[in-house]
This record gives sequence, C-alpha cells and structure tokens, in this order.
Amino acid sequence: MCEFLRVYPYDNREYFEKDIIHPWRSGDEEEAISRMKRLVDSILLRRTQGVVELPPRTDLEYTLKFNQYEREHYNMVESSVASKIDAAISGSSVATTFTSIIQQINELRLVCNLGTHRRARNITLPRSVIWDQRTAQKALATLATTETVACARCTLDLDATSMVNYGLGSELVSPNPTVCLFSCLKVICSSCVDPYRNDPCGCLLSCPSARVPYNPGITYSGASSPSGPACEVDDEPLPTEIKALVSDLLKQPEGTKSIVFSFWTSTLDLVQKGLSESLITYTRDHLPNQPFNRPQ
Repeated sequence: MCEFLRVYPYDNREYFEKDIIHPWRSGDEEEAISRMKRLVDSILLRRTQGVVELPPRTDLEYTLKFNQYEREHYNMVESSVASKIDAAISGSSVATTFTSIIQQINELRLVCNLGTHRRARNITLPRSVIWDQRTAQKALATLATTETVACARCTLDLDATSMVNYGLGSELVSPNPTVCLFSCLKVICSSCVDPYRNDPCGCLLSCPSARVPYNPGITYSGASSPSGPACEVDDEPLPTEIKALVSDLLKQPEGTKSIVFSFWTSTLDLVQKGLSESLITYTRDHLPNQPFNRPQ
C-alpha cells in the first residue's frame, strides 16, 4: 500500500524494512509499533471516537425457550453428545480429545440455532492419533474457534495479524504464514520457528509437531464445525431463535439498519428465509478473500 500511495520514503521497500520490519524482528516491538502507528496516522483517512460522537454500547442477552419438538430433539442430541465426549476423554491424545469435544459441543450449538432443522448426525471420533500435518491443521482450526492463538515463544497474537494480512501493513506478514503446532497444542509462530531443526515444546517429553499454514480470518472446514449440509431449508416452521431475531428486527424504528452475523452459513440460510417471509429487505454478503467454503 505504501508503494501504491507513494508514501515517501516508505514507497521504497528498503526504507520500510530498515525502519519498521527490522526493529520488529530484532525484538524492539514497541518502537516498531510506535513507528507503524505514526505512519498509519499520517496516511489513513479515518474518524476516531474523539471526532465522532457515538451512542453508548448496550449489550442485551435474551433467554429463549425451545418449543416441545425442539426440546425433545435437543435432549436426544445431548444424550448422544455426552456419551461421545466421555469416549473422547478416555482417549490418549490431548489434541484428538480437544478436537472431538469441540466438534460435539458445536453440534449442540447448531441445534440451538437451527432447532429441528438440524438433522441428527452420527459424528464419529477420529481413530488415528498420528500427529501429522492433516491432524495438526484440524486441531489448529478448532483451537482458533475457542481462544486466541498466540505464540508460546514471543506471545504474538496471531489472530491480530488478520488485519494486516489483507490491508495496510501486509509487509509485516509473510505471504504464506506457517506455524509449528505441537500435539500438546502449543504454537510457535513463523518468526520463532527454527527452519533448520525441530523445536522443542517445553514439555518433559517433547511432543510431536507439524508445520501448518495459518491464516487468521480464514476458517478451515472440518474440526471447527460439523461438515456437510447442516440443515434443510424447507416448509418447516422457523426455529425459535430465528423467530425471535425476526421479531426483534420488526420492532426496530423505520429506517433502522441492522447487521446479522453468524459463524454458520446454515443459520444465515434460515435468517434469509425469515426475512423474506416478513418482507424485510436485506443484502447478504460473505467475507472476502475466502479460498475455503465457510463451515455449514
């Protein structure tokens, strides 16, 4: 971006490397961040909260009750999930156990969203505990849905780099960031990984590791959520949660614009159906730069 805007002298990559990237890599993060902030402030057109008076933020939480059919369906799925979580806990692999439990919990989350539209599924536990790139990739995707992914060495918040991956400051991030993930779920970022030897995780007995790509903001299908069609959008009545959402939108003053977010496209499918039935105009959009399909 600096080259495109011809921001002197940082339209010359050598100056940017010298003044910002080199201090960052040499451990002087505070100075690098300070310089980056000054650069951004001088070229970025934005309005801060000191300039724009925004209304106070209000967080509202509502407790909804399933109808009879949804409650029966949830209880049936919950019983199956509980037994599978018990089976996963008895496993020998920490990462496999973690991935399996999150997958089962996500199944309950989907039932809460979709009600009886979420068909009962038979999710099998992974049989293989071999720690390879595929297993590590699934574990990393699951880890990213539950907490901040940070480097165990430099404590860098890898999720925070999502803003610079596709925008200003992308020079600070390698085009194909790779992290080292251990079976104990410790992560080492690409800057701290030694390319010439295997890094230890710090456990008493070093855990196996695998180097996998990690792109914050991109969701990998598989471990983080159930794969395959999550629901069937048919003539069945809308689930309780979607009904409550549509009802709340209808109560808003005329001219009010709202944004509805969901991790699952299947939830958005039912939201779209509810908006259409209530004659609420909408525009549906997806995140840009997504080489992978969003989870169902």
